[in-house]
Amino acid sequence: MQDFWYNKVREGGLAKMDMNVITQLIGSLGFPIMVAIACFWYINKQTEQHKAEIDKMAEAVNNNTLVIQKLLDKWENG
Repeated sequence: MQDFWYNKVREGGLAKMDMNVITQLIGSLGFPIMVAIACFWYINKQTEQHKAEIDKMAEAVNNNTLVIQKLLDKWENG
């Protein structure tokens, strides 16, 4: 578990907190509260990434729709 937090901190996650800050927060707030905060942060991060993926997918679908429409127009006009 410590490796997970260390890697997240090293990657610039958790607002660039160091292990001492995390340890102090766990000591003062308690482990369950810190886990809830970490889960909240992780879910928000995943939601942002998912939104970006869905936006790219919607753009691809729209582009494909335009191409199909152009092909149908050419086919209908002979």
